[in-house]
Amino acid sequence: MGNLINNYLQGNQTQFSTLRTMRNDRPTVSAPSVSSTADSFDRETDKLIKPLDGKGHLVEDSLINAPKEFARDTLYTTKALADGVRGKANDHQLGKLNDLGLKIGGVAIASYLMTRKSTPKTKLMEFVGFGAFLASMKLWPKVALEIPARLIHGFNYRKQYIDDQGRKKEVGLDPNYMPFDLYRGEKKSENLDVIGDRLGIKKDLVNRQEATKEQMRKISVQNNTLWMLTAGVATPVMTALACNEAEKVITPIAEKISNKKVNNSIDGVANYLDGRIAGADASQFEEKTLGINPNKETQTEKIVKSLKGKTLNSENINQLADTLADGFDADMKDAAKQDIKNIIGDKKYVANQESTKGLASKLHSVITAGDSKLATKISEKQVEEAVSQGTIRGAVRNMLTSVGVNVIDTIPKDASNSGRNDLLNAVSTNFKSKDVSGYDFFKKTPATESMSDVERLAHNIREIVIKVNNSNPSEDFIPQMSSLENMDKGIKSQIDKKLIAQSEEIAKQFYNGTLAIGDNRQEYISGAVSDLFKGNAPRTAQSKKIFHDLKSTLSNHFNDNKGYVITEDAAETITGAARSMNKFNAIDKVLTEGTHFKVEKANETLVANNWAEVSDTLFKELGITDKDLKLASKNKEVANKIFIEKLEKACSNPESYKKLITNLGNKMAQLDEKMDTPNAGGSESMMSKLESSIDKNCRRTGEELKGFNFTEMKKTLVSSEHGATGINIGSIMNAKKERLHSRINGVHGSYMRLLQTCEFFHRSNGYEKAIEELNADGANFSEIAKKMGVELPANNHKEFLNSKIAERFGMDADQEVSKEIIGRGKKLLLKAHTNQYYNKMGTMNNPNFFTKLMKSIFRPSNASEWDKGWSEATSETFDILNSGVKSSNGSTPKRVFEGSKGIGQKLQEHMNQSFNTLSSIVRKVYAGHEPLTIPGTGVAPKDGRASAIFDLVGKAPSEFFFDTAKQKFNTGKWMKTFKPILAATFIGTVAAQFLFGKKDADIKA
Repeated sequence: MGNLINNYLQGNQTQFSTLRTMRNDRPTVSAPSVSSTADSFDRETDKLIKPLDGKGHLVEDSLINAPKEFARDTLYTTKALADGVRGKANDHQLGKLNDLGLKIGGVAIASYLMTRKSTPKTKLMEFVGFGAFLASMKLWPKVALEIPARLIHGFNYRKQYIDDQGRKKEVGLDPNYMPFDLYRGEKKSENLDVIGDRLGIKKDLVNRQEATKEQMRKISVQNNTLWMLTAGVATPVMTALACNEAEKVITPIAEKISNKKVNNSIDGVANYLDGRIAGADASQFEEKTLGINPNKETQTEKIVKSLKGKTLNSENINQLADTLADGFDADMKDAAKQDIKNIIGDKKYVANQESTKGLASKLHSVITAGDSKLATKISEKQVEEAVSQGTIRGAVRNMLTSVGVNVIDTIPKDASNSGRNDLLNAVSTNFKSKDVSGYDFFKKTPATESMSDVERLAHNIREIVIKVNNSNPSEDFIPQMSSLENMDKGIKSQIDKKLIAQSEEIAKQFYNGTLAIGDNRQEYISGAVSDLFKGNAPRTAQSKKIFHDLKSTLSNHFNDNKGYVITEDAAETITGAARSMNKFNAIDKVLTEGTHFKVEKANETLVANNWAEVSDTLFKELGITDKDLKLASKNKEVANKIFIEKLEKACSNPESYKKLITNLGNKMAQLDEKMDTPNAGGSESMMSKLESSIDKNCRRTGEELKGFNFTEMKKTLVSSEHGATGINIGSIMNAKKERLHSRINGVHGSYMRLLQTCEFFHRSNGYEKAIEELNADGANFSEIAKKMGVELPANNHKEFLNSKIAERFGMDADQEVSKEIIGRGKKLLLKAHTNQYYNKMGTMNNPNFFTKLMKSIFRPSNASEWDKGWSEATSETFDILNSGVKSSNGSTPKRVFEGSKGIGQKLQEHMNQSFNTLSSIVRKVYAGHEPLTIPGTGVAPKDGRASAIFDLVGKAPSEFFFDTAKQKFNTGKWMKTFKPILAATFIGTVAAQFLFGKKDADIKA
């Protein structure tokens, strides 16, 4: 600033010279005082010496200008980031980068927390929470401070300006430097005189603008201080309240997105299981949707590979079973264990290069002990070669049988080509019966001399077993292989591929692992040793004894060296089953996720969301207040009392009753519609498709397991049909399907019981009012009959009307009995569980009353016989629900597994089923006596499944009410705490504005 003034002064030397000349040329007068001279000089120079106008400008506060400022801020932050990377950022730019870092860091934290959540809504709420926090930080000073301050004081203390270097700042941010020179008066909001008027500054005050600036500075400091004091309370409270409100908006959106995603997954699996996705598309579906990587080994395959060629123990078998049946219960793991044992088979004689050396040493010791001279003729090396040849011959013999059984016998036969079938059968028989005695599997030739032992043995086995001579078929190793090659090269190639693979496996296991020879293949070892001994030993009694000792040594060795070994075939079988189970689990995971989202009562599922909506509707229609919630949440009995009181009130008025059950019914119907309606373009009910896919996946896997001889696992998965009933029992498949039905039936049972409770309360209230009118002194029977639409008989008017009232409302003609029915019926519908039905509601000694109770509650009739139609009052409820409850497109709502069905019809079926089932089970008392049967019901005494009865009874409405009240109160308690805190903070903050900027009397207008 000093330099600017000097430059200014230097540029005006002429003016200053003239001024000095004028002063020197004045006539001599009495000298003025020093102070007077100085004041005169200051007044003159004030007109000449002043700072340059600021090059910055105030930022316009308007919505129109907001996009422009946003773009400008974005460009500035981008430049700041670039300058920061180059190490050229200034303090202001670093401050901007700090704000950017806060946002990026917040997004990063929200992203990490999102990965810890399991549902779409909770994932999204992590970002909503962070966004709400940032918004609250911005919104609080704007709403609670800036706007009130502007309205009360006439200026925006948070006004922003851009300086000559392009930096955006707040005018009132630094009380030591506030660029009031930018208030040039171009707009009212930037005119200090106008602001002074709003602040109440004297208009005739000398230096009025300076006083205005000081008031603005003071108010800005006070507001900034208040911002710092209140932000710590207001920001988190606003964030919590914003998240709570946002959740209400997000829930239906997230539900719709999740439902569509689940439906797509179910559709994809259904198409895959039905074969509508095949070839390359199927492979892509398996990889992308099911997450199956065909090139990745399953855990079971890894274990099999590590155990192959080794002697197993029970721990190894348990490990295999656990991985094969991973995720299943103990029954499935036991089944897997049994199947693995069956596939591995009995203990087999096991051998390898080391064991052949040990056996050769034992055998040579026997020869040496019997005839030392013979021992020099038959060396230990020769014995080892004989044992090795016999061992490999036994292994090759196993291999050939395996090819016959597991390759050739599995080739589909062609009914129209008997010649082909006969040839395949002949080749298979030749494989199974081929004698490999006399073949040398260890010979060295110039071509194999450079090979390793493993490579040479594999080569020799391969060259022997796949030998085919089409010009001279008699030289075929396996007879008729030349004919098979000429007939079908594909089959020949398949057989060769198997032979080559197993030849390499035999060589590898002989030198580096363990071969399972088996009892029926030990003869090749015995034969090789016998041929060696007989070819060199003289025919003497001594040789005969040695030969006997050799056989005994071999037998003992075979018995002592037995174990469980995973052969190549067993390994292929187990890994094949593992791949099948891997695919099953991948498909089942998709279906289980669909089942969970559709029917389980967990966070963000359709059932949970709908249950909350039905609860909200019930409480709204009953007029439950905050006071009611507080009382009901503390005690079940108090909650039940409030529930009964509110229910009586709502059900006593026809209009409020109609509104109650219609709104409840509509909310209840939405659950089935959401669960069952396919995505756009679909037609099949989603729940039926889900159940069908569960069935197909289990059955497909069961057949594959059966093909791998995992019969016990197959039974556990899909079960065999029960011989007596033809019903599949005790299977995982049925448990999964039953879970679907049980959950849906349980929710339906709870919903229908709630509607039935409303129906009974309404019907009971109507009956009580009608009886009260009938019993009143001076009752007008004609008027009552007219309202009921009946004609009075010649006499016994009261008895006649009493009977008609009982029929209309499904009660007993005996008013005292009806009174008891109403009392017990309300209690039963509100609170009873399954065990109360078994105990006959405490009426075991009064079967006639129990019959009437059951009829009146579940099968109210308009006639003396229970099956002669429904009472008029009950039928009216059915009609209200059938006509008032519609799906989103106005049609009859869908019912899962039942097609389109009105809610009234569903309630009717529920009540009918309850009467048939519940009144049936209570007729049976197993206490050493014949079942106690209630006469006259016309219902067969047949018990249903316990789970079906439980689902039918559903959740007691009293518990429904209490649990909901408790949950609502606990949730609302925090919101009711936060809202007053925020309101009080807001009011206090706004009120403080009236205390800010108090003026001294000398400047106050």
